[in-house]
Amino acid sequence: MRANRETQESDRFFQDRFRATRLVDEASLLACAAYVDLNLIRAAMAETLEQSKRPSDKGFLAMQLVDYLNLLDWTARQLVPGKRVKIGTRCGG
Repeated sequence: MRANRETQESDRFFQDRFRATRLVDEASLLACAAYVDLNLIRAAMAETLEQSKRPSDKGFLAMQLVDYLNLLDWTARQLVPGKRVKIGTRCGG
């Protein structure tokens, strides 16, 4: 595989880059959904949550949409050492 040659890898290209994590409860499911939904904004694929096609729109979260959007808005503003902040003053529209 060309990617393996370029990175001088001899095995599967993504072997050490990704791993699976079991979502065992509502809290882990919510954290995963928030991570995925906020990545769309961080990657500049959408300017607001309302403009993005969120996986959470599928109805699998046990909470009201407005509560989830408020949680995402709060989460997006939390400062994490070593992470760049890309979310504006309000991630919702």
